[in-house]
Amino acid sequence: MASVTNAPIAGASTASVVAALIARARAAQRVYGEYDQSRLDETVAAAGWAIIEPGRNRTLAEVAVRDTGLGNVADKIVKNHRKTLGLLRDLKGARSTGVIAEYPERGIVEIAKPAGVVAAIVPSTNPGATPANNIISAATPPSSGRRPRVIRRAPSCSNTSMTNSAASACRPTWCRCCRPP
Repeated sequence: MASVTNAPIAGASTASVVAALIARARAAQRVYGEYDQSRLDETVAAAGWAIIEPGRNRTLAEVAVRDTGLGNVADKIVKNHRKTLGLLRDLKGARSTGVIAEYPERGIVEIAKPAGVVAAIVPSTNPGATPANNIISAATPPSSGRRPRVIRRAPSCSNTSMTNSAASACRPTWCRCCRPP
């Protein structure tokens, strides 16, 4: 699986950097577009574990508090854990590829097909869990099944280590951060 690419193109215009990020996201979408439901479920579980693994969760909480000056470590740990587990619970069993619903009485068959690239800004208040939760949402329906994300930290968040740690842990190729730590 490809690694997360963080570095912008030195000296490039904003438009060319955005175009390059979208091109990479679309390439990743072609790869993930071929995944079956089982493989997508594994990716979602990996993204969840990237946050709730106790040691990593603590590290991300500590870095978030240290770098943003917001909140406290104990509350960040609980928030990361509950938010991620809640999202995983809500999405458990959700179909995100192939036929996702059939309404024979109306002659309708819903087929999940990814379309477009989604931009996501990671808030400075939750820089640890948000990238992984965006990845989880990218892999599942209803609104975003298998749609790639371009993930960027909020300008007020001075350090990207927690964003990159969360994204790198599961290494989906659709996750792209715009700046290196």
